[in-house]
Amino acid sequence: MAFDNLDRYKKFEYAITGDVDAPDHGYHYSDEISELLHKTYLRVQKRKPHLIPELHKLMEKYPRVPTFKNYLSMYYNLSGKTGKAYEVNHWIVKEHPDYLHGKINLAAEAISKGNYDEVPKILGEALDLKDLYPHRKVFHISEFQSFFSITCQYLIETNQLEAAESRMEVAEKVLSHDPKITEGLRMQILAKRVLNRQKEEAAWNEKHGEEIGRSYDKSIQTDEKPTFHHPEIWALYEHDIRIPQDLLRNILELPRETLLQDLETVLLDGVRRFEYFGDMLDEWDEWRDEELSFPLHALLLLTELRATEKLPAILDLLRQGEELLEFWFSDHIFETVWHFVYHLGNQQLHLLKEFMQEPDICSEGKTIVSQAVVQIAFHHPERHEEVVNWYKDILQYYLDHLDTPKLVDVDVMAPIICDLSNLRATDVLPLCKPFFDLDLVDLGYAGDYKDIEEETHKPPSEDDKHTIYPNIFEHIKDILSHWYGYLTPEEQARRDAHFKEKMAAVDLENIGKKPTTLPSPASDYAWQETVIKDGPKVGRNDPCPCGSGKKYKKCCMNK
Repeated sequence: MAFDNLDRYKKFEYAITGDVDAPDHGYHYSDEISELLHKTYLRVQKRKPHLIPELHKLMEKYPRVPTFKNYLSMYYNLSGKTGKAYEVNHWIVKEHPDYLHGKINLAAEAISKGNYDEVPKILGEALDLKDLYPHRKVFHISEFQSFFSITCQYLIETNQLEAAESRMEVAEKVLSHDPKITEGLRMQILAKRVLNRQKEEAAWNEKHGEEIGRSYDKSIQTDEKPTFHHPEIWALYEHDIRIPQDLLRNILELPRETLLQDLETVLLDGVRRFEYFGDMLDEWDEWRDEELSFPLHALLLLTELRATEKLPAILDLLRQGEELLEFWFSDHIFETVWHFVYHLGNQQLHLLKEFMQEPDICSEGKTIVSQAVVQIAFHHPERHEEVVNWYKDILQYYLDHLDTPKLVDVDVMAPIICDLSNLRATDVLPLCKPFFDLDLVDLGYAGDYKDIEEETHKPPSEDDKHTIYPNIFEHIKDILSHWYGYLTPEEQARRDAHFKEKMAAVDLENIGKKPTTLPSPASDYAWQETVIKDGPKVGRNDPCPCGSGKKYKKCCMNK
């Protein structure tokens, strides 16, 4: 970027130029000295050996040229001898008290030593070039750049992040010829916000003993049964997913207004009696699907009724935390629940966005919402741009509020970014990268940024488009037909035998030595999920029961 027009940037009350002879700093040299300064600068940057004696000779020959002394300080600093660099700079400031780069170096030393109160004394309370040099009207671009960088460093270190960002907005236009400077400072601001958030979360956790994801509402726990308008609702407490269709049809024919109230009461009952049913489970010593499927039934019925007005009630359920969601929905968390949000929230993206922007929401809740929204784009291609913009707004919100405690969860950033890569939203990649740079993405789940970049540039895959069921009965039928845990013992035995037969043909000794495709128990049966419901429930952070050594959420949970 050329700076030939001195009137180009008058918003600072001074002009910025790239002409070395234009600034009114009082240090103007002959062509011979200017050429010598340029060559010496290049040698300093390359840390040429034997340069120190030459610099001393130049300083003796040109005692009124502070730049040679500044080069000596720079050489020591680049060589890792910061103590010698500070010593030289103190000499510069003493002999040339008006030399801007000397002041900047002095401020840098104060910042490095944590003496932040010294910076305004050195650079002026306003941290402004015009305030520091009221008699000057023209500054060289290198002076502006160095002063801007050091004042932003000071503001970042002292947690004056809004002030730093305010300076960035104006300076980015001036320094557009070298975006690395402002990009580096932007990243420092983001890193500071993350550090602030981590400190606040650590203080919160120390006080409350909780991680991201608020717990269920303990203030409303009870063992009292709810009251319903329609006694037919109690059938939901007596059947698992195999509930007779005629019972569901009878319930669906009840008066809509009072039925919706009852179904919302069922959801609330799952929260209010969470501890009660947890204690009952300990007494039963086994999971009883028939008595513990009522929240799932309620969600299925609300979806069948397209009760969009009850989306807030569903989102409130998702706010109750991982423990409660794992208890009531187990394998259905990531396989089934998103369907309900998809049907009831696809025309209410503003409510889903507000939910995603709330702090202290467990990763399960936000992942479910993201699962639903990404499917909107797959099933309604005309809304692809709308969905991508929805994600853009959320990512930008997260970046703008990195210092908000319990907002950005590494366990949810990975699914969100993976959903975006499935959308092939290449224009969102610049918003994704800072989360990788700041270690806010679970790499074991998403891979690194290069992996996401490559995936995003691949052709769209039909595998990313999941089945949407036309009604409750088709949805239940699919679960009963494909989920291993719901099959009859005979069907399970048949499929197990077939799988073992295929595994017997695999050369296990040479796995890893040559390309090998392991047979999937699901492959010959068009399964959409491989869900094993026998035995104790496996949490997403527990070791996967398949024996892979990975966490469940990074292994079979996603198959």
